[in-house]
Amino acid sequence: MREVHHGRRAVLLAAVAVLTFSGQSGQVAAADGPNDISAIPGCPARPDGRLQPPGDRQPHTGPTRTRAASPAWQTTLDASGTVRGHTLRVDASTWRAGPRAFADGPFQGTLVTGERSAAGTRVRLIDLARRCTARSISLGALVYGSLVLDDGTLVVSLVDRQTRAELGVWQIGRGATAPPRRLIAPPSGPETSAIPRGVTLRVSSLGVLARWCGAGSCITRGSSRLATGLAAEVDLDPDADLDGAGSLPLRSPRPVPVYDRWFPWAVLSFRFHTTDVSPGWMKNAIEAAADGATDTSRSLSPIFAPVDGSAKGVIRYTSSFSSNCANAIACASHDADAWTLRMRPHGHDFRWGELRWCQKTNSDGCFDAERVAIHEFGHIVGLDHPETAGFRLAPSTTVMHQVSPSRPHAAWDRDSFGACDVASLQEQYGTPTMSTPISTCNDVDTRISLSASATQVAAAGRLVLTADLRTRADRAEYGEVSGMRLNGRSVQLRRRPAGSNGAWTTSWMRWAESPGIYTITLYPRSTYEYVAVFSAPDDEGLHGSTSNESTVRVTAACTGTCPNEEDPS
Repeated sequence: MREVHHGRRAVLLAAVAVLTFSGQSGQVAAADGPNDISAIPGCPARPDGRLQPPGDRQPHTGPTRTRAASPAWQTTLDASGTVRGHTLRVDASTWRAGPRAFADGPFQGTLVTGERSAAGTRVRLIDLARRCTARSISLGALVYGSLVLDDGTLVVSLVDRQTRAELGVWQIGRGATAPPRRLIAPPSGPETSAIPRGVTLRVSSLGVLARWCGAGSCITRGSSRLATGLAAEVDLDPDADLDGAGSLPLRSPRPVPVYDRWFPWAVLSFRFHTTDVSPGWMKNAIEAAADGATDTSRSLSPIFAPVDGSAKGVIRYTSSFSSNCANAIACASHDADAWTLRMRPHGHDFRWGELRWCQKTNSDGCFDAERVAIHEFGHIVGLDHPETAGFRLAPSTTVMHQVSPSRPHAAWDRDSFGACDVASLQEQYGTPTMSTPISTCNDVDTRISLSASATQVAAAGRLVLTADLRTRADRAEYGEVSGMRLNGRSVQLRRRPAGSNGAWTTSWMRWAESPGIYTITLYPRSTYEYVAVFSAPDDEGLHGSTSNESTVRVTAACTGTCPNEEDPS
């Protein structure tokens, strides 16, 4: 789900200079009705006149509340499904924020909220126990991700407000005049130049860790001592090539990893959420993607069926995502037999820019909702990202890339499973028939055997030769394709005089309408040795195979009326 821009070091250094602070918020009382979020009152000062930051346990004056509230952050959409703002509710009070606002936490009773604009980001630390603004900070960069540490310091992940170049992770001390300090420098490469991309912040025993993910790869960097700079750098995943140039050879089988499964041809009914309502254009795209996931799997994978009533699957159009999908434009999850697909609203603000769905605005940089939805349906039936297993696949072969391409990148509007998706689904669920082609993305060995109706016949006597064709049965990694009988393929019979090294005479065997069985009837006039040959087809992921040799002796001359030809008519 990404595109590319590049940030240069000169841009990074220039952007660092514009990081600034502002003073604390004013003492404006919050009303019960909706107000601008700046109306949340400032927290009382300590007796020495200093602002009491989060985590400070010293006594303070003014009204106190000991119970930390549970805040609710909600996205406001217009009738077309575009983000128009946000609201923060704390108990009975509600405050409004703009379309580029955010909320992180709470962190031990502190909620970090902010509003991004062309000038940078205005950040507020809300003390939920006292319902007041503990601190207000203005930064000349855009904040996408924040933490409040135990000592009350703020940690933010920043990007340049104009170029969207990554600026790293910064630590902002508690003092009103303390300058921000860069805690972790950003890596270079696809992790910081892709669209979309994300950064996850967390605190561990090693200190603050930041994980940049983009273009199919992730890098984790950390600082073991706060404000002392980079302590460790770990490359976790290989780079991905979104446009297919220089792709590594496919591994086999199962080039798209599988992590879960349903019963073959399980019917997965779904409905659209009644509160997180999908606009019409999104609903149409999701229903088309459900049809594509059902019709193009060439396997016994589940069937997606929209219903009006009760259903185990729910489609939500929402900004409410779980933490493991915090940077995603869409997310699928399931627990037992219940599952949910979430699609972000048009206009959602990400660190790489504004999310635009092509069904709403048909311009470069938009994402095709149908293409993204079929990716998520792939997750629901058990497909994982190929990057998880270290695969680099061309966009024409899968819809399961960790990064969905935006317009006009290759396969940005693909509306069907790719060959590598089909390969995994066939192994996981089996094929609808024994004649269904095995996906070209797979690499499956076959075995063919040959038997004769007799070991010796009179000259021009009737001889029936039978071939049995199937995939290898001793390969557990083939899953449901292991040991599969293969119907409707092309099988040759080759013969030559026994004991000679001469050229083979070739005839085509006929499928006998029995599973994997092919036959031919001959009237030999000489002793021949025979082999059956299955040549690897160009349109399937099957290897060719050659049978054992079978010799049939001709013991006497023809009597009575003899056929004119040895081969069948």
